[in-house]
Amino acid sequence: MTTTPRRILAVDFGDAIPADATAVAINVTAAEPSARGYLAAAPCGTTTTSSTVNFTPGRSRGAMTVVPLGTDGDVCIYAHVATDVVVDLQGAVVGDDRGSRFSPTAPTRLLDSRVTGRRSVYELTVPGSATGVTVTLTATNA
Repeated sequence: MTTTPRRILAVDFGDAIPADATAVAINVTAAEPSARGYLAAAPCGTTTTSSTVNFTPGRSRGAMTVVPLGTDGDVCIYAHVATDVVVDLQGAVVGDDRGSRFSPTAPTRLLDSRVTGRRSVYELTVPGSATGVTVTLTATNA
C-alpha cells in the first residue's frame, strides 16, 4: 500500500562523508509523533514502500538503516504523519584499496509475515557473490 507523505525532508551530508561515498549508515528517529505512522528513508528522487521506523503517538522511536545516496549525494526522509525527525550519521560506505565495498540497493521489502503468515524460521535469498548483507527487522504489534 502506498501512502502519500505529508512531508519530505532532504538530508545533505556535505563534508560529513567522503566525496566517493555511495551510501550512508544513519539512525532515523521520529520524535514525539502526532499519530501512529512511519518514516521511510530512501535516495532523494526515488520512492519506497518500505518503512525505516514505525511509531505510535507521543512515543519517540528510532532505527538504524543503510541507505544509498541519491544523485545529489543526499537521502530523503518521508514522514507520513506530523513528527519531528532526527537523523544521526553513523558512517559512510566507500571503496577500499582492495576494491571491497558494500553494494547498496534500494530498500525492498523481502518479507511481510502479515501477508505470508508467521513461521519460526525465515529464509531470504541473496546474490551468490554476496559475502555479507544488511537487513532491517521490524516487529509490529509487539
